[in-house]
Amino acid sequence: MMDLKLNALEEHNSEYSSEELLLDSMDIELQFNDEQSIFRSIEHLEFIRDYVSNHGIDGSIEAMIDDQISYTSSEDLVEKIDIAIEGLLSKVTGNSIDNTLQQIKQFADYLLRGHGTIAKTTGDQKIKFVDTSEANPIAPFIAGIAEVLKNMGNSFKTRNTPNPDEMNRVINTLQQYISTGNDILRKMKMVEMTHDEYASAYKDMYEAAREVRSKLHMLEMAKLLCPKSSTADIINKLVKNSTANDKEGKKTLKSMTNPAVNARLNSLIRAGLRIIRIILMKGYTLVKAIAKGE
Repeated sequence: MMDLKLNALEEHNSEYSSEELLLDSMDIELQFNDEQSIFRSIEHLEFIRDYVSNHGIDGSIEAMIDDQISYTSSEDLVEKIDIAIEGLLSKVTGNSIDNTLQQIKQFADYLLRGHGTIAKTTGDQKIKFVDTSEANPIAPFIAGIAEVLKNMGNSFKTRNTPNPDEMNRVINTLQQYISTGNDILRKMKMVEMTHDEYASAYKDMYEAAREVRSKLHMLEMAKLLCPKSSTADIINKLVKNSTANDKEGKKTLKSMTNPAVNARLNSLIRAGLRIIRIILMKGYTLVKAIAKGE
């Protein structure tokens, strides 16, 4: 039997508390990996659906599905697979993005008020702060995500249907940025520092916050590219705004827009913003702790 990840359709809370975000910086990577496993299941479901549509149900299909989907006919199975695919896509793309962007802005604004000399240390006295010495530069990571969003948004403005090759390039680029972001999170850890070392580490956080504020408009474009409910919204928006007014033209446009590809892009954009939020939240929390003398 092939695991089709249909258990992912069960209800779950997609929002994060501050405590959960700070418990383990690896959470973001684990969630992203889980989303990618859902995409693989969607690909398997699409294969089964297309096979059943063309050839009907045979022993191989029955073995792959086992008791994960109940059906009475080939037509019934195809319909239920379509419902399952849309359900899985909605689970991956349904997280609210407004709260993420709001927190990113709040943390950036706080860090930009200037806290580089908040630790009143003397001599060899040390303080604890996040270590960024071995991490990839945070500010270029944020700038890169923003630039990808800007380019993607421009492509939607200039044409009704994104070019498939361009979509693949965007997805590959975002995938590389997510790997960079996860590497940053892995290397950020609490360490003891002298005042000068703290000032240097805080400077990195300050530059990241400044990059967020300068690119906030671009980051907010994620709201246009990532619908709140499901990937179907992307398709419907493209079809609705298409210059092809005839039914056949809209049908062609819809067939050219792959829901799974859009959902993967959606997931990558959200992953990038979640990483930025965690990075800034770490800096915010640690500066607060130092200010309180903890």
